[in-house]
Amino acid sequence: MGLRPRGQTREKGRELNSVLDLVLNSDSDSGKYLPDHCLEGNIRMKHLRIAEGIVPLGEFKSKASALIKNVRQTSSPLVITQNGRPAAVLMSPEEYDRLQEEQKYLEAIAAGLADAEAGRLIDHAKVVKWLASWGSDHELEPPW
Repeated sequence: MGLRPRGQTREKGRELNSVLDLVLNSDSDSGKYLPDHCLEGNIRMKHLRIAEGIVPLGEFKSKASALIKNVRQTSSPLVITQNGRPAAVLMSPEEYDRLQEEQKYLEAIAAGLADAEAGRLIDHAKVVKWLASWGSDHELEPPW
């Protein structure tokens, strides 16, 4: 039996767990889950601690300063609920910046893979030959 906020039905507890899973493990643009190997090691956000990582809006209002300080020190996200449902996620500015950089990196990889699958590739030897001709009297046209 999983932990759930006080007064919540099992269904609401499942909804909350589902939303938390999406918040922490999804690619927001495509709605697809990121592979586990993309989330391992130093690039993964610290896990949400259920006992400490979910706070009702009223409690957040009364303890905002301490909760924000804790989020910054631990780099753990904080889910703020309203009427028993997730309403917002608070994270440190550093964690947000890291997450944005990771998103750009993963999007660049996906774009490169899509180009390769679509056949939008340039032969390495042609590129090397073109680069070698730069600045010479016989500079070649770009291979694309």
